[in-house]
Amino acid sequence: MHNAPCTPSRQEKSNVSCKKVSDPLDETACRVHCAAMNTSEIIRARRAELGLSQRQLAERLNINTSTVWRWEHGKTNPDIFVLAFINSLTKGERS
Repeated sequence: MHNAPCTPSRQEKSNVSCKKVSDPLDETACRVHCAAMNTSEIIRARRAELGLSQRQLAERLNINTSTVWRWEHGKTNPDIFVLAFINSLTKGERS
């Protein structure tokens, strides 16, 4: 039985809570949801470290601003190579 995969701090940050489920498929979906929350938090934190707006990060990655918004809100996830590239950026660097 899967009770609560999200920690309280994640629930508070996202205002999203996982329902209690007993179906293994729902458990998998809930784990994917929590992984997306982790990814969104990582992207948002890295962008803040770099001192960039969503628009500025999107320009560096040559993508739409709405794509960055969707990543940061856990709606979609970037490719692993994009995550690695975001991690490799430094302040003031022009890609």
